[in-house]
Amino acid sequence: MSRLDSLKQIEETFINNSEYLRLKQQLEETRAQEQQEVTQLIQKLITAFEIDPAQFCGNPSGVRKSSGPVAPKYRNTVTGQTWTGRGRKPVSWIEHPEQWVEI
Repeated sequence: MSRLDSLKQIEETFINNSEYLRLKQQLEETRAQEQQEVTQLIQKLITAFEIDPAQFCGNPSGVRKSSGPVAPKYRNTVTGQTWTGRGRKPVSWIEHPEQWVEI
């Protein structure tokens, strides 16, 4: 490959890269404009129909709220130990299941 061919190849790569960057910038600007237009439309519709935005968003963090402590469901008749039925079974449940009764 001659030096002239190498320079032509570099020039073509630069032109292609410039074109790519220009198109990428144009795409980002178009997307931002469309997003702004859609956001405005949604805000107008929410206002017009008196909709509570929480109806659509639900719980945005995705974390469920705890309902608080759970009441025990089982009691060991010998030791008085209780278990909610959630989580790992107590060792005494495994060793002596007959001692446990549902509350």
